[in-house]
Amino acid sequence: MNKQFLYTTAAIIVVVLAFVFLKKGTSNKEGVKESDSSITITLWEQENDDNQKLLDDIINEFSTAEGIQVVRNHYPPEDLRVQFQTAALAKGGADIILVPNDLAGAFSVMGIIHSIENMFDLSRYEDAVVGSVKDKTGHVWGVPFSRGNHLMLLVNKKLVKAPIETVEELLKQAKLHTNRANKKFGLAYNLNEPFWFASFVSMFGDRIYTNEMGPKLDSPAMKQALEFVKGLKFNEKIVPDDCDYNCMDTLFTEGKTPIIINGDWSIQKYENLLGQDLGIYPLPRYDKTSNYMQPMISGKYYFLNSNLSEDKLEKVVKLVQKLVSDESQLLFASKSRLLPSLKEGKSVEYVKQDSILSQVLEATKQGQPNPMDVEMRAVWDAIRPQLQAIMAGRTTSDEAMKMMQQDVLTKIKDIKN
Repeated sequence: MNKQFLYTTAAIIVVVLAFVFLKKGTSNKEGVKESDSSITITLWEQENDDNQKLLDDIINEFSTAEGIQVVRNHYPPEDLRVQFQTAALAKGGADIILVPNDLAGAFSVMGIIHSIENMFDLSRYEDAVVGSVKDKTGHVWGVPFSRGNHLMLLVNKKLVKAPIETVEELLKQAKLHTNRANKKFGLAYNLNEPFWFASFVSMFGDRIYTNEMGPKLDSPAMKQALEFVKGLKFNEKIVPDDCDYNCMDTLFTEGKTPIIINGDWSIQKYENLLGQDLGIYPLPRYDKTSNYMQPMISGKYYFLNSNLSEDKLEKVVKLVQKLVSDESQLLFASKSRLLPSLKEGKSVEYVKQDSILSQVLEATKQGQPNPMDVEMRAVWDAIRPQLQAIMAGRTTSDEAMKMMQQDVLTKIKDIKN
């Protein structure tokens, strides 16, 4: 037996032993499971660069522990919607998507996402956040990743020192800081946008839409709200004659208005501008009715593809549980300053200790769910032209209400047909 033969035989043995070790040894490492090459989970999202990196950290930890490959793909918002809708209707698409609640209505009607109320413990989450993905029948369609997307009262504390807790105090302060000749206004907000206007309806004790009643655009509260916002312009004269989002933002950043109504998405910009002089308060209470202005509350959610097989669904649920865990939400709260969707835990305690985030969190307390129903598109579209007409002085509140309700019912009928 020559040396070459012995070397060749030894090499073969080493290779075989190495293969056996790799085949079996992975599952022997603490915290690591044998790779299941038959399962690959895909997740599509529309997050910024920083959030993508945080997602990857959580996903990699899960993949290592579970031995399951997870592929994350980024899309711009509209591309994600179209791609997922097209692919899922053809029995394909991502296993999980991370998007705002407004896609839940259409996707649930199409049957391309799972209802999840029997898969997750929803009692852990804030009611308004869950309510934003709950339909008329009580099915819940998304797992809450974050809470927010809500309006707040933002104040330049260099100009207005004391907190503003009531609508009456808001009007008082706004009058003190209005000088129309110098194009300075005590209050600015997106005058003609229904998302802002909905909060005024709530301070008169009603909502523009509920799952139980549908659209309510001709209610007494609607009439009172229309009269109120009209009065801000024509009677109190504390808001600009015409003001959209850019107008409001410019007036605040240039110090020409001390008080605006804007959303949590704007906080970082204003914090950089004003620092500790940025006041963040909940939308105020109207003492005349004892009701708060209630901002719409939603957030972002994980939605599950309805085409998932039973075996894969089990793994996907486990991944989503990891992604919405208290530890994961703490990571996003501390690194990306996102409000956790949970009622309590380390992530919530962290937010409460943060001087800015704690105020943003407090502003959600009187919020109302932003409904996911497809009918909401019809509601917004019906309100907008009539609200514009009111703020331009072209119509009365009675006529506007009548036209809104007629229009919304027609639009809903078109949607369903």
